[in-house]
Amino acid sequence: MGEMITIGGTMVWLPTDGHDTPDYLIPKTDTGRVTLKTAFNVSIGGGFNELFAFDSSHTEGATMDMLYKDLFELSRRRRPDFKGVLGLALRAQMSSVFGSGVKKSPVDKFAPSDGEMITHPAHFDHWFDADSQPRHKNVTALICGIGADLTSELSRYDQRLLNSVFYLHPSNMGKQSMMLHNHGVIFSELPMDHQPVSLETAIGEVVDNGDFCDMRHLLDKSALTQAVVGVSYIQSFRRDPKGADNPPQ
Repeated sequence: MGEMITIGGTMVWLPTDGHDTPDYLIPKTDTGRVTLKTAFNVSIGGGFNELFAFDSSHTEGATMDMLYKDLFELSRRRRPDFKGVLGLALRAQMSSVFGSGVKKSPVDKFAPSDGEMITHPAHFDHWFDADSQPRHKNVTALICGIGADLTSELSRYDQRLLNSVFYLHPSNMGKQSMMLHNHGVIFSELPMDHQPVSLETAIGEVVDNGDFCDMRHLLDKSALTQAVVGVSYIQSFRRDPKGADNPPQ
């Protein structure tokens, strides 16, 4: 019930046991399906609509919110199927990683006595670690994320499901232009010597050859200098009541 990501055939998680130490599982033999049981999980179904190569024009890199901003602008101009939400998967070179993680399990006995959510400003510092300085610099990362463009007409989505993914609150709508939710698996720097033509191959190369370092919920100010990006234009959100393979599209 902490942070978790599955990407490239791996599962990586950051437990809420107080040790702030991630762990990972990489099956070496495909013996069938692996069942995951989570309190909260978002997955993207339907494959990627487009593949982008990204190179920052600045040595310090572009932040995650800058990348999403540019993709939102491109999508509005080019894609009639863009409805305001993008799903991304990246193999990225990162100049700086700012992360956060849940400190303890969100179970009933730890629930805030005032009835507010653990993400409420009054409780955030007690429940979450958030980096004020880069946790890692000049590393390679595998990232999965989803972003909502708050300037788009998001009423076309099921609002209850949309809000459960992004924790949107009406008071935030006029204060920011987007809401992001990204997780990253961090490896020691593994140069991307050639421009990949397959995102799956690029991710597999990192899983096979990378030196695992960390896993975090990525803050929007985390910066990347180079990436290959798979983009999904999210058409709808669906809740799966049975745990079957019918993720949001």
